[in-house]
Amino acid sequence: MLNRARYENLINQFSGRFGCQPTLVCRAPGRVNLIGEHIDYSGYGVLPMAIEQDVMIAATTNQSNELHVANILDAYTQRTVKAWPIDIDDTKHDWINYLLAGFKGLLEDMSSTDAVGMNILVDGVIPPGAGLSSSSAFVVCAALTASKGNNIDIGKTALAAICAKAEQFVGTEGGGMDQAISVMAEENVALHVQFNPLTTTPVVLPKDGLFVVTNSLVEAHKQATAHTHYNKSRGIRVVECRAAALILARKLGLSNWRTCRRLIDVHKASGHQLCEMPQIVSQHLKRGHYSKEDISAELQLDTQELMEHVLSSSTKDQTEFCLHD
Repeated sequence: MLNRARYENLINQFSGRFGCQPTLVCRAPGRVNLIGEHIDYSGYGVLPMAIEQDVMIAATTNQSNELHVANILDAYTQRTVKAWPIDIDDTKHDWINYLLAGFKGLLEDMSSTDAVGMNILVDGVIPPGAGLSSSSAFVVCAALTASKGNNIDIGKTALAAICAKAEQFVGTEGGGMDQAISVMAEENVALHVQFNPLTTTPVVLPKDGLFVVTNSLVEAHKQATAHTHYNKSRGIRVVECRAAALILARKLGLSNWRTCRRLIDVHKASGHQLCEMPQIVSQHLKRGHYSKEDISAELQLDTQELMEHVLSSSTKDQTEFCLHD
């Protein structure tokens, strides 16, 4: 739902800052998830819905090889960076990294060797760090802006997939739900999102239903806490689930065990019913913590192979992993 007054304010502030009118305005909503928490990165379907709160970007191209990026809120300092190539320091919690991730993901996937300079003004009203996917909406909005500014024609499904991968540029890793609903949301419905391939099925919400989304006002910035809070709830769990899937696949004697990087891959390749998987997990995975050495031994991988095939840049220094609660 577009707030006309906010839209007009964005246009006016853009004109005041850059001395010209924007040629495009892009929008991406946040989301809440109704069913399926922390299972998208294991390959299983989820049921999110978009919310009114969103990220909007007003932009126009310029004649430089630079992105001049400002935010409606003065707390976020204006920045000027190269339009191409794009460098992102994922060790720093810098608000512009999410915009750059969207641009970099889109342009690299499209095999672009050049990119236009742009003047950009960002306005976001999704509470940051509140679990409503403000960062994913920012990445999606940025990628959409990059596609329009560079005259790149891309479908919604491809855009969602690109944005899911692009968040790795800021040191986080998920399963694709947040980006899929931000790109593909429809009014008055939730979406049953399934993966590999990415598909969405509208689920009509009760006509008189009311969903109350509350904000505790406790912020959890997932990039800033990439090695602790966020990653323990999601990023480290992504790696833990990946390690668990690989170990299960190897112990079950699957010939293609190295490609079974999600639990759904093991489930399908093994031929077992979903209801049988908890018993298989209990049979083959120990409770308690695994060290990196434990995982290496289970998979017969050396340290370098473990880093390349299992861990991520944000979990390389993690010492303990829980593969079975």
